[in-house]
Amino acid sequence: MNFIRLFLGLAFIIITIIMFWYFQNKFLQTKEKNDKSLNLKFKQSWINISNKELQNFGKTIFLSKCSKCHGKNGKGNNGKAQNLTKRISKSSVLETIKHGANNFKTDYPSGMPANIINEKKAQSVSQFIANGMIGENKIYNKSCLPCHGKNGKGMNYVAPNIKFYDNRVLASVLKNGKKSNIGTMPNFTNILNDTQIKMLGIYLKSLKNNVE
Repeated sequence: MNFIRLFLGLAFIIITIIMFWYFQNKFLQTKEKNDKSLNLKFKQSWINISNKELQNFGKTIFLSKCSKCHGKNGKGNNGKAQNLTKRISKSSVLETIKHGANNFKTDYPSGMPANIINEKKAQSVSQFIANGMIGENKIYNKSCLPCHGKNGKGMNYVAPNIKFYDNRVLASVLKNGKKSNIGTMPNFTNILNDTQIKMLGIYLKSLKNNVE
C-alpha cells in the first residue's frame, strides 16, 4: 500500500513538472512569435517615411532613452558618458589599447588584444584617431590599419568603425552594452528594436563632428 502511494505521488510530481514545462515553453514560443510579428509590422509602417522624419523620431528616442547620461546635446553630460558629437576621445583610445576590448561580441567576436603597441606609440595614434584621422600616421598604418582599414571604417566581423558612428557600431553598442574608461553602459536589447536603432543612428549622424 505504501509503495502504491509513493508511486502515485512521484507520478503526480513528474506529470506536474512536465505540464509546467510544456505550457511554459508554449507561452515563450507564442510570445516570441507575437514579438516578431509586432516588430515586422512596426518596421513595415516606416518603410516610406523620409530621412528627415526618421531623424526626428531618432531625436525623440535619444531624448527619452539616452539624454539622461549623454546629455540633451549629446556631449556626455560633463564626462558622465561618451561625447556622441565625436566618434571617440583620446582617453578612450588609450584605454582600449592598454586593456584591449571585447564589447561588441555580436558583430566583432574576436575583440582586440591588449598592449599591441607601447605607451609612446599609443599616445601618438590615440591623438590621431581622436582628431578624426586627418592626414596619415605611420603607427596607425602599421598597427591599426590591417583591421580598421586605411579610412578607419573597420571590417565586418573583424573591427568596428572608429571614424564615425555607423549603424553597425551603434547596433552593437545597444545590443551588447559597453565598458570604457568612463563606466559601463547597459544593453538595450529588450528596449529598442532594429527600426528604432536605425532612427537613433540617423539622428546621431546629424550631430556635429559625427558625420560620414
